[in-house]
Parts: sequence; structure tokens; C-alpha cells
Amino acid sequence: MFPVAFIVSFETSIRSAQVLAGTLTMYIFLNTFIGSAQNTAFLRYSGGMSLIYVTKTPRWMVTLSYVTFQLAATVPMAVVLVLLGESLVPIHISWPPLICTFALGSAYSFLLGTAMGLTTSVRTANQLSQVLGWTFAFFAPTFVSIYSLPVPLRLLSLVEPTTAIAQELVSNLEGRTSLIYILLMLVYFLVSFIMYRIAEGKVS
Repeated sequence: MFPVAFIVSFETSIRSAQVLAGTLTMYIFLNTFIGSAQNTAFLRYSGGMSLIYVTKTPRWMVTLSYVTFQLAATVPMAVVLVLLGESLVPIHISWPPLICTFALGSAYSFLLGTAMGLTTSVRTANQLSQVLGWTFAFFAPTFVSIYSLPVPLRLLSLVEPTTAIAQELVSNLEGRTSLIYILLMLVYFLVSFIMYRIAEGKVS
């Protein structure tokens, strides 16, 4: 309910695609990153991860099943939020790129969270995922345009994984597609996949 309340609370004062994009970014990134980090750490602690691997299930299949589950849980609700926001914010939605942004953003958020969960204790994963998740959400230009920042901060914000999601969502909600942010999201995906493979190797 937090994303819905967040949209409604801004409805009377700010009507912009950027606010809706920021709300969606928080939902996509925070839910996926925090959830995957904490659940993976708990599975390791409880022995569930070892049980899965003992069954000789290919690791890529285990990972793919988790990604599919996360997307199935995240994307439909994100679509509902867009449809709700459409009645509050003047937007012109480009659906195919929007769904791709949902999927790609959720995928690398999941990989980052899983990498953390594989290499930290349950307590550390719970605390660190919350701190990093909310830091990425509020210390990046998620609710404002990246062009409103000074150039040095603008370049620094590109390091944060939520920036590309938020700015690409703005483009999608305005009926456009930004090749720069798509490429940046692909870079994040590649980096997060490498981090996941390194983390997986440490626990094998």
C-alpha cells in the first residue's frame, strides 16, 4: 500500500511523470533488492539452499526460477500502479519499453540482492539491504529529473542503480525510449550478474 499512498499524497501538489516513475522505482528496486537479499541469506542459514543444490538441480535453473517468481510478483503490481497513476498524472505510456524496463530493473536488482545474501549473514543482509536500498532510492534522482542536478552530481548519480530505472521510466511514461539509460541498465545487469557469479562461487 505504500506506493499507492505515495502517489496519492503527491496528487494535489505535484502532477508529473517523474513522481510516478520515482514511486515505481522504489517499488521495483526496493522490493526486489531487499527481498532477494534477506530471503537468500535466510535460505543459506536454514539449510534450504544446500537442500536445493543436493538435489542436483542446475544452479542456473534455480536462479531462473527465483527471477521468474520475482518478476511475476513485481511486474503485475507495477502495471496496476501505472494504471492508477494514469488517472492522476498526465502521461502517454509506451507499454513495450515500460515492461522491458520493469523486467530488466527487477532482474539486476534481484541479482544484486542475491549476491549480498549469498555472502553475508542473515543479520547483515537484513541491515545492509535496508540501508543500501533506501540510500539508492533517495540519494539518486528518482523523484526529480537528473538534469536538475549540478553536472558533478549528475555524473555521480549514474553510479547508483536506481538512476537508470527512474529516468528510463520517465521516458516510457512520456511515450519515449532513452537508448542511453537502456544501455546503462544493461551494464548494471552485466555487473550484477558477474557479482552474483562471484558470490555463488564462494559458497560452492
